[in-house]
Amino acid sequence: MNLPQIDNGVIPPSRWKCAKCDKKDNLWLNLTDGMILCGRKNWDGTGGNNHAIEHYKETSYPVAVKLGTITADLEAAGNANLNCEGVGSIFFT
Repeated sequence: MNLPQIDNGVIPPSRWKCAKCDKKDNLWLNLTDGMILCGRKNWDGTGGNNHAIEHYKETSYPVAVKLGTITADLEAAGNANLNCEGVGSIFFT
């Protein structure tokens, strides 16, 4: 499979941030509407602020990909992380 990534200059990775709280890590791209939101808050307080989960509850748009986990060279990136609410995380290695 060849998934070309086009740098169209709209939102370069250096400017990715949660649309609701401006966090710049643990970001998820909703594949239905293109919203970039932060992920789950971890038990120790690290991670996101649950904005991606809240967005799913508001819209029922279930599929999101963790930004930075899918690259042109999948082996170098490690795991590609795709989440479908109701199904759970799917890792591509």
